[in-house]
Amino acid sequence: MTKLRLALIIFALAGVNGIPGTVYAELPCKSFEQTLVSKQLPSALEEISGLALSHTNSDYIWAHVDSDGKPELYVIDHQGNLVHTYTVDGAKNVDWEDIAVGPCEAGSAKSCIYVADLGDNLFSRKDKKILIIEEPALEGSLTANTEPIKLQVMKTIAVSYPKADETEAKFINPDSESIMVHPETAEIFVVSKQSDGGAQSLYHVLRSGKEAGNLEKLGSYEFKGGLGMLWERYNATTGADFSSDGKHFAVRTYAEIYEFDLSVWPEMGEAFVHPAARFQTAEIQGEGVAYDADGKSLITSGESVLGKGVATMNIFSCRTGTENPGNPDNPDNPENPENPENPENPDNPDNPENPENPENPENPENPENPENPENPENPENPDNPENPDNPGDAEGQDPPQDPGTSDKPSDPGNGPVPSEAEQPESGESSGSGNASDVGSGSSSQPNGGNSGVNQNNAGGGSSSCSIASGLVWGSAWIGLMMLLGCVFVCARRRGRRTPSE
Repeated sequence: MTKLRLALIIFALAGVNGIPGTVYAELPCKSFEQTLVSKQLPSALEEISGLALSHTNSDYIWAHVDSDGKPELYVIDHQGNLVHTYTVDGAKNVDWEDIAVGPCEAGSAKSCIYVADLGDNLFSRKDKKILIIEEPALEGSLTANTEPIKLQVMKTIAVSYPKADETEAKFINPDSESIMVHPETAEIFVVSKQSDGGAQSLYHVLRSGKEAGNLEKLGSYEFKGGLGMLWERYNATTGADFSSDGKHFAVRTYAEIYEFDLSVWPEMGEAFVHPAARFQTAEIQGEGVAYDADGKSLITSGESVLGKGVATMNIFSCRTGTENPGNPDNPDNPENPENPENPENPDNPDNPENPENPENPENPENPENPENPENPENPENPDNPENPDNPGDAEGQDPPQDPGTSDKPSDPGNGPVPSEAEQPESGESSGSGNASDVGSGSSSQPNGGNSGVNQNNAGGGSSSCSIASGLVWGSAWIGLMMLLGCVFVCARRRGRRTPSE
C-alpha cells in the first residue's frame, strides 16, 4: 500500500506545471506560478478541511479542521503561519468540512463566515447545518494569542436535501464537503461528495422564508481525470469558492481543481456541467481551495500525507507579467507580433511576406519571381527564348551551318582540313607505314606531312592508353595470383599443425 501511495504522490507532483491541463473556455488565469510549495502547517491544523480569504483583511486566510475537532476558526497568513485563533461560542464541530466568506445578506456591507457542518460519511446525519458568523475585523498585524477569542453564531440554517430519483442513501442524504457564497448576491451553494465514483451534484441553499434550508438541485457532473483515473476516490469533491468578482468559481477534488466560467454559462447549473479548465495540484488528499484577492490566484490545502499527520498549504499565483503565456507581450505567445512562430511576424519563415520565404513573390529565389535568374521568364535568363544572348534566339545569331560543311579552320594553300568523318580511322594509310610510324610513308590526304603528324599523335595517344591499361590489369592479375598462392600455402601449413601448437 505504501508503494502505491508513493507512486500516486510522484504522479501528482509530476502533473504540477502551473498551466491548466485541460482548457475548455476563457480562464481568469491562463498560467500559474507556485509561489508557496507544500508549506507545512502548524500541528493545530493537521486535519485542515477548509480555507477562505478574509474580506476584512486580504492578508489573512480563515481555516478550520474537520470531524470532532475543536469548534475553532484559525487565522493564517500567506506563508501558512498561525497568527490568531477564535472559538465559536456554543457550537459543536460535528463534521465541519468547508468554509466560505461572503456578504451576510444580499447587498450587505458586512461580511460573514459560513461554516458547512455537512460532513456525513455514513449518510445518516439528520442535523446537518450551516453556521453564519459575522466576520471580525482583522488588524493589520495580528499576533498569536494564547486564549481564543469568542465569536457568536448569528444564524444557523438547518439543511434538507430534495427527494432523489435514486434509492441509495448516498444520493438521498449525501455527504457534502464544499460550500461557496456569491460575493454580490450572498446566495449559498454546496456540492455533494461521492467517494466511490459517480456524478456529484450542485445545490442552491434557500436561506429565507419557510423554505429556508431546503436545497435545490441545479445539476450533476461526474468529475474524472488525473489521479481519479487510477482511483475513483480522487474524483470526490472536497472544497469550493467564488472569485472576488463572482464571474468564476472553483470546485476541487482530492487531487485536482476545476474552474467554471459564468461569463460563458451564466446559469450556475449550466456552468457546473461545463468546466472551463482543470489542473492538478500538489496535494494527494487536497481539502481546501480559496481564491486570493486578485480573483485569479488560488490557495489550496491538504491534510495527512502517508498517514504522518502533516498538513500543507500551496499558493498558485496567477502570472501577470510577460512570463504569462497568455500575455500578448510574452515572446512565446503565438499571437505576439515578435514571436518568430507568429504567422504574421515578418521574420517567420512561413510568412508569405517574409523576404526569405521561398513563396514570397519578391524573394529572388522564388522560381516565379521575374528577377530570379532561373525563372524562364526572366529576360536575363540565358534559357529564356526572348533573351538576345540565348543561342537559340533567332535575333542576333549567325545562321545555322550546313551539316555538310566543316567549321574547322582551313590550311593555307592546301584547302580546308577534312572533318573527322572524312579522316581515315587509326591504322588506315596509303603509305608503306602504319598510323603509329611517325613521319613514315606518304599519306593520301592533302598536305600528307601535317596530316600524318596529326594522325600519329592521335594514334600514339590511343596506343599509350591501351598499353597502360594492359599493364594495370596485368599487375592486378599477378597480385591476385600471389594472394591466392599465399592463402593456399597458409592453409596447408595450418592443416599440418600438431595439437601442441
